[in-house]
Amino acid sequence: MGSIEYRPKRTRVIAYVDKQKHSFPLGQVAKKTAQSFANNIDTLLHERRCNLPLSRDVSNWLADLGDELYGMLAARGLVEPRTKADTLEEFIERYIAGRTDVSDRRQDKLRLAKRRLSSSSGMWICGR
Repeated sequence: MGSIEYRPKRTRVIAYVDKQKHSFPLGQVAKKTAQSFANNIDTLLHERRCNLPLSRDVSNWLADLGDELYGMLAARGLVEPRTKADTLEEFIERYIAGRTDVSDRRQDKLRLAKRRLSSSSGMWICGR
């Protein structure tokens, strides 16, 4: 269970046990913020131990965290490191390259759809 430890100069540290005792320095934050952080760490540890998917609340909390705090969580093995998202064009090209089960003509049609999606005009022409 995560608990709040108080250090000099109003510095707050979250302490939790995951096979051994760990601590997570938060710095000078409000008590309510530190309590919310400790609760989310508890939920994250519980879901990881029970092999459960992340709850919506914890997922939203993780998404809203800055890169520095998220990096500290990742360094302690609580979450997976963030990765840079692909652009739409890179994603579609990787998808087309992975479709080895379709003909060359179908891949050409997929590339045409990619060009239409990524065109600078932003217009999609619907045909019948």
